[in-house]
Amino acid sequence: MVYLFIVLSFILGVIAIAYLRRLDLYEKEPFGKMLAVTVLGGAIAVILALFLYAVQKQIIVLDLQSAIGAMFIIGPVEEFGKLAGLLLTLFIYKKELNEPVDGLLYMSCVALGFSLIENLFYALPGPETHALILTRYFISTPAHIFFSAIMGLAFWGQRKGLFGPMALIFAFIVASFMHGLYDLVLFYPVISLLFFPLMYFYYRFMKNLISFTLARSPFYVSLFEWIDNSESVIEPGDTCLNCSDLSDRATYRLGKIRVQYCEKCNHYLTHLSGLKHVFRYFGCILGRLPSRFSIRHSKKAHQYGTLYDHNLIDWKTKNTAFDLIPFDKDLTRLRMNRLERINSTWWYRTFFHSKTPAPKRVVQ
Repeated sequence: MVYLFIVLSFILGVIAIAYLRRLDLYEKEPFGKMLAVTVLGGAIAVILALFLYAVQKQIIVLDLQSAIGAMFIIGPVEEFGKLAGLLLTLFIYKKELNEPVDGLLYMSCVALGFSLIENLFYALPGPETHALILTRYFISTPAHIFFSAIMGLAFWGQRKGLFGPMALIFAFIVASFMHGLYDLVLFYPVISLLFFPLMYFYYRFMKNLISFTLARSPFYVSLFEWIDNSESVIEPGDTCLNCSDLSDRATYRLGKIRVQYCEKCNHYLTHLSGLKHVFRYFGCILGRLPSRFSIRHSKKAHQYGTLYDHNLIDWKTKNTAFDLIPFDKDLTRLRMNRLERINSTWWYRTFFHSKTPAPKRVVQ
């Protein structure tokens, strides 16, 4: 049974790494290196945390399942272990650390490895605890990643000489506080109703950090730049929603994105599912669009809706058409909004922003 849970944890870990890797839109990290950091970094973090817990017991006898234990022992000890795991595995991914999101991803790998090993400690004592491994995988494992993400951003910036040492110190304090608050809510049933709002807040914070780091990537190109610099192939044309033309036309591909150019009316065509990836890749939007940008049905036509101005959607065929220049400007505004969400925060301006160069703007 022990070996079964070890294998199960490994499989769940591989799935989680694959998901994290999907978030790296512009330059994928090597899967093997992410796996190595998960295993080695997680093991280092657990060993160091256990050592620090042993030292703490020799210095002070304290109930860890208390407010003081959660906020001042568990949070700092485990986050310090994870940060050490990130630092001590630098030799594995040093050459890959070339964009901000990389710091978050490798920090997430260490947190993932730490959580998977910790899950085994909870699940192995007996049959009555075996259900814990799945419960903790879907709750505690994401939580550990959420706690530590900001340390990945600070570590990347410090390695690149963009942030001062206070950025990493502040990030460690924030991660420790988030971790301690999470445990505090679990320890006291009277405030347990705060658990899901807290997890939602942590999830949103993590998502904003990922969008921010993607928007800062040196490998980012705008939709206009991609089309202008990519080679196209001639393929059978989809019906143009703007002029109804069906001619064969130039087609551009990037992953799940497929865009066709209509020479007759100068519009670009893509499927609705592809449009979602356009927003993800060129607008740095993870998840749903903000409500003010959502698709709304047009009263002027029975089958068409509008997505911003200049764009059409056929709800039956799921085809869309857009005017490139205005649409590219909309995507650029979305990207800049992702940057501003973090750049405008007091903590980023205070601890991170002083040495950060201005983000690249697309000039057309």
